[in-house]
Parts: sequence; structure tokens; C-alpha cells
Amino acid sequence: MGPTDCPKCGGPNSPGTETCQWCSSPLPRLFTPPPLPPEYRPLEPPPTAPAGPNVGGIVGIVVFAVVALVILGIVLSAATTVTPTSLGPPGGGGPTLVDVSAVYALSLDDACGLNGANQEGFVTTAGASVTVQWDLPATGAGHVPCTVSTVSTNSPGFSVSASVPFTATVSGTPLNVSVAVPQGYYDGILNVTFG
Repeated sequence: MGPTDCPKCGGPNSPGTETCQWCSSPLPRLFTPPPLPPEYRPLEPPPTAPAGPNVGGIVGIVVFAVVALVILGIVLSAATTVTPTSLGPPGGGGPTLVDVSAVYALSLDDACGLNGANQEGFVTTAGASVTVQWDLPATGAGHVPCTVSTVSTNSPGFSVSASVPFTATVSGTPLNVSVAVPQGYYDGILNVTFG
């Protein structure tokens, strides 16, 4: 217990002191409750339940297992992607195919309305060249005249080219993009970026 301050002079005093050691004023008495009769006894804590399974630990293990299985599934699906050297008639001997399911058009500045003006995909033989055409402006957001300054791709194994800068002066002007496809098997999308 800490010192008791005098209500008159504010001086600190030791607990249990009846008068202030600084000004001799009487100090207030601290209230001490009377003892409890013997028939009243303090409450006892309730009995503790026997230890059961650690639910939090079990949930943590289940969540960890699910996450591990998802990651394993992703890794295995990527690792088991079949990349045959020949995709043709049964028994082999056919040409290696490139199967582009869609051509995605990306343009941060929406050059000639090309951002999101995706095209149907195509199937061709490996190493071939394909022309993909967009009629400009590609969407209602584009206006003529408009100019496409650059054409590029980030799709592995592909290269693209066009006569750029290309200016469309009337609605419906075709922009032809030449696509050189990979030398080996490919099955996926092609991203073409316009600037």
C-alpha cells in the first residue's frame, strides 16, 4: 500500500498513521469491512472441464491441408500440361499445331478504340504467319481520325508487326497485324498490345 496524503497539507504519510507527520492534522481512517460470519464462505471457482480436442489446432491443420492441396493442384496442372511435338492424325506424322483460342487486344490509351476489341482465335501450323484484322475504330469509344503508333506482344514465341504508325481516317479502315507463331506446339491465348 502506498503513502496516504494529508487532506490539509498534502504531505505524504505512511499507511496506518493517525496524524500527519508534517502538520499534525488527523488523517482520515481507511474503511476496513468487518469480517464475514463463519456461515458465509467465499465462492469457489467452478470445476474445470476435462481437456477436449484443440479445435483451433484442428481447424489450422485442415486449412493448411486445403491450401497445400490447392497449391499442389496448381503445380501439377502446370507440370502435366502436354506439349506434344506433333498434333495431327492418330499415329502421328501430322504437322505441329498452334491453337490460339482468342486474340486479346490491349491498349492503355485505348488507341482507336482497340482496348478490349478481342478477336476470334485461329489454328495453324507451327512457324506459320497469320494476319489478324481489326476494323478501326474498333469500338464506339474510338473516333476517326485515330492513330495506332505501336504494335507488340508479350505472348511467348510470338512476334507481331504492322505498318505503324497507322492512321485511320474513315470508319471501318482495316488494320492488318501480321502474327508469326511459335515453332513448336502452342495452346492458349495471344495478347496484342496497341499504343
